[in-house]
Amino acid sequence: MADILRFAVVGVGWFGSKRITALQKIRDASIEWIVDLDKERGSEVAKEANCYFTSDLKRAVTDPKVDCVLVCTPNVMHPKVVIKSLENGKDVLCEKPLARNVTEAQAMVDAAKKSEGFLKTGSNHRYFPNVARAFELIDAKKIGEPIFFRGSIGHNGDLLKGRWFWDAEAAGGGTFLDNGCHLLDICRELLGEFNRCMGMVSTTFWPVAPLEDNGFSLYRTTTGKTALVQSSWVEWYGYMYFEIYGSEGFVIVDSRRANKTLFGKRGEESTTLFDYSDVPPRSHELEIRDFMDHVRRNEQPLPSGDDGLRVLQMVQALYDSSKSGKEIYF
Repeated sequence: MADILRFAVVGVGWFGSKRITALQKIRDASIEWIVDLDKERGSEVAKEANCYFTSDLKRAVTDPKVDCVLVCTPNVMHPKVVIKSLENGKDVLCEKPLARNVTEAQAMVDAAKKSEGFLKTGSNHRYFPNVARAFELIDAKKIGEPIFFRGSIGHNGDLLKGRWFWDAEAAGGGTFLDNGCHLLDICRELLGEFNRCMGMVSTTFWPVAPLEDNGFSLYRTTTGKTALVQSSWVEWYGYMYFEIYGSEGFVIVDSRRANKTLFGKRGEESTTLFDYSDVPPRSHELEIRDFMDHVRRNEQPLPSGDDGLRVLQMVQALYDSSKSGKEIYF
């Protein structure tokens, strides 16, 4: 493996810009290609990044100098870009959600297995310092055996006005697919595999129908643990908050205009507060670094394509439950 991993970044919108900025901070990574259908914007970004630009995906993903591809396009384009990249021997980090639906995600996972390349589902929230601290405490059994998870995530929806996120064809789902997938990824990592769901979605404020601006869901694992998850585009006091309780204690993660982790033990009044509010955000950079480290060790980066597929199955279960009014097994 080369000392420097060379990337093609596909998509220079909101997420693409964040990923490009993060890549430029990593000394053993370089950007070889910028790919975007907007030739004017893409050329400008490529000039600033001192790399090549093309609107032809094939040109970038067939370049033998490219090792990895970062997919930052609207959801509707994920399958085409990911599969084409994998077929040409590239390892791929694809922004969340992995796809618009389960069928598309399954095709991407199948392509990764066929190519023997690595497909990682983007989940930069795992790299928030307060979330990482929670993982460390739980992995160290500080709260004993995890029992249940309760969390909410979202924002006020203003930043999405008129963008592809409000387009059902481009996005595939509303707030639960857009934001909720972060919490679903986290609670799967902490509690295990889920197979039952009851929930409801609604469109009560923003003109996004048939997409939802609110989603509420209750999940149960194969071992009886539970997770209560809410996602919203009507969250005036965003952004993310969750609690996880175990047999011996609890952890609370607060990212609502602060970045804190609270840890406590069952039966004890004293708690420990970890405050990361003054720590500059680096989650996209840390995630890319972790992806690169795994690729160099020839190990599957997490969350994998299979993990991203499973999260989409959880989202679909919520949509099906809301439509039918019944509990869904999946």
